[in-house]
Amino acid sequence: MHIILSAAISADGYLDDMADTPLTFSSREDIEDVHALRAMSDAILVGANTCRNDNPSLTVRHGNTDIQPTKIVMTRSGNFDRNTRFFTEGTAEKIVLTSGDPCDHLKDIATIIPFDGSANDATCQLQAHGIKTLMIEGGAQIQQYFLDAGTIDEIRLSKNQHIIVNDPRAPAFPQHALPSATVMREQTYGQNSVTWHATAKNIDQTLLRHAVAQAEKSPAADRYRVGCVIADTHHRIISTGFTQETDATCHAEQAAIDKALKNGFDLTGCAIYSSMEPCSKRASAPKSCSERIIDAKFKKVVYAYREPAIFVDCEGHAMLEKAGLTVIENTVFAPLVIRQNAHLLSGA
Repeated sequence: MHIILSAAISADGYLDDMADTPLTFSSREDIEDVHALRAMSDAILVGANTCRNDNPSLTVRHGNTDIQPTKIVMTRSGNFDRNTRFFTEGTAEKIVLTSGDPCDHLKDIATIIPFDGSANDATCQLQAHGIKTLMIEGGAQIQQYFLDAGTIDEIRLSKNQHIIVNDPRAPAFPQHALPSATVMREQTYGQNSVTWHATAKNIDQTLLRHAVAQAEKSPAADRYRVGCVIADTHHRIISTGFTQETDATCHAEQAAIDKALKNGFDLTGCAIYSSMEPCSKRASAPKSCSERIIDAKFKKVVYAYREPAIFVDCEGHAMLEKAGLTVIENTVFAPLVIRQNAHLLSGA
């Protein structure tokens, strides 16, 4: 399972203030990005207090709203109002993950999954239920709970630079988790600065997820939608690309490599992550993406899904390994790649 923790905080690190209504830290652009992340996740998880106090719907309301992830709430007491938005809004499955009360009163409106109270068992139970990508949105206790257990793969931290809470009674983000994490990428959305952190748990898998996210930008309707990111030797993303980013024949790896070289990066020893196996043959350019990767002296290639023999018989994996590169096929996000390419793969 791949677990993403997403949090929005004030300039001084608080998740909320002490007022009766939740404080909003996110800009419009930031919210849209969070909803895009929700749409890429199998499920979203919050704690019981967040469900009761903030009354979130946990639905996708921007972008592809046809895709609605499973909603999960974690509880000991089972003390929930059946009329909260968690239960009443959206068509996705609702799961109550309980370590205490059997929650019999909710069995007609939610799937009840008992667990032993540990974050590791919660993860195992959800994985057994078919959840492969989990997004955790809060609150503070839940964030601390999963971070302390070492189950988080990446952290998306959005800081509002203009709001200060300055109240020690208010819930704060557990900042102790960040020094040991690698900063992969930084972005700005209005008044929010967003930092993506990768934990040491599985950095390759985390960077691969960012490559798969790039594929969502591809407009391709008659070819594969592929996304790509390039990371330097410190695991920092230095370039991205997606199918048809620059022209009708552009491949994702081609776009990412060309941008990196144009910006003066030496790609020797770097790693490239692609949602699909890099091509070994192509008619629209003198060199395949695998040849470009070899020529640029990359050290490692990680991809999520082997290219089916729809257009050509792809031999990218074998070609790259023969050239001495480390090549890893990580299939955790393969279902998402298949969904992104349903226009081609539904009949494959």
